[in-house]
Amino acid sequence: MLIQRIVQSFLFGVAIATSAAAVAQGATRSSVWVLHNEDPDFRNPPFGDFLRLYSPSGEILASIEDFNIAQYIGAPRLLSTTLDGGAVASDFVNEVLRRFDSQGEEVFSVPIDDITAIAVSATGSMFGLAGPTIHGAEILKIDSDGNVVTRTEGGGIDLVVDDSHQALWAVGSTIQRYSLDLALDWSMDPIAWSAVSVDIAEDGSAWIAERRHSHVSGSVDRLLQVSQEGVVLQEVNAGYSPWCIRIDSTGNLWVAGGSLNKYDSAGNHLMSTPEIGVWSLAIDPSGSGVWAGCDEDVKYYDLEGNLLITLPPFGHVDRTWVSSGPILGGRPRFRRGDCNDDGRVDISDAVCILNWLFLGGPIPGCVAVANTNGDVGADISDASYLLNYLFIGGPPPIHPFPDCGPGTLPTDEETCQTPPEHCPQ
Repeated sequence: MLIQRIVQSFLFGVAIATSAAAVAQGATRSSVWVLHNEDPDFRNPPFGDFLRLYSPSGEILASIEDFNIAQYIGAPRLLSTTLDGGAVASDFVNEVLRRFDSQGEEVFSVPIDDITAIAVSATGSMFGLAGPTIHGAEILKIDSDGNVVTRTEGGGIDLVVDDSHQALWAVGSTIQRYSLDLALDWSMDPIAWSAVSVDIAEDGSAWIAERRHSHVSGSVDRLLQVSQEGVVLQEVNAGYSPWCIRIDSTGNLWVAGGSLNKYDSAGNHLMSTPEIGVWSLAIDPSGSGVWAGCDEDVKYYDLEGNLLITLPPFGHVDRTWVSSGPILGGRPRFRRGDCNDDGRVDISDAVCILNWLFLGGPIPGCVAVANTNGDVGADISDASYLLNYLFIGGPPPIHPFPDCGPGTLPTDEETCQTPPEHCPQ
């Protein structure tokens, strides 16, 4: 009866370490996608810039050698990992957006002028910044086949999707927050020249890296924390030019600015690495470290800032973008939302979640299936989220859905000890 009352009330509106030894010791099982400006001459063919997927030991798992990119004023998301472990990247000098699967096979190549950043949501939709100037002119929503489904005026240098709060942030000459339907929530202008990188904290606030320009009065090298409502919460003077910012699972900030810098969530500087040439960053999806795209190579650090892996050096020293690739070694496959493991997602699965949470029902062998909204864990909000999708037209469960697949959340592997019978492994 309790479950029936909860469901009824909702429906009625309660709505490579420097050696292979470090890999053997378990430094990371994540691979890394790397986009490198190997050929600095972007005007004359042949163009030798490449996109590669590396294992932690430096093995090249996939390689695409015909990109044409160039230097940029920061390290925006020129490259992002897709939900299937592949990659989507801007071949921006060629004015093409390209997607590849985890084996390096091309999924699509579509002409889109001047894509400077691309981010992937938990549902598989992609969002891009495009335009003929460094600060862009519009924001695009792109489906998994590369079709532009929505576009709006806006633009910026970098953008990030906040799936937990159903929002999109774009930064450049301004700071903007949108819904995932590209409706503008607000825009603010504390930036003198340009913000070049943005990432999302667990509370939905954003940390933003702003750069100084010697010819722009009032411009500064700093980090800004901005709330969901558009209020500046913190300002941290960097003392160097920050190019990329990322936030790890503990809430600490990692900033590339020549060296690799670490800050706590209050903006206190904790450490800098002695290595130089650090340009872009990607947090390991297992939560154990940080990949750093450097001018000469790619490095991997643990969360204390210790250098564990250095991949083989590039032939040419120049800018490098990284995005953490798939976990190697096989992750369990499941269908998000299918709590009762009957091969489909319907109201019985919401009942299954509520029965487990409140009436002592069986715990799902793969608890990750119940975390339908992708937040910190499974709770009543996931049953509500699923019911909202089924009956009110709300957003669908996050990937993997509607088909079986490996999870994309850091907690998915540890909370899916018994893979579902209806998802072949």
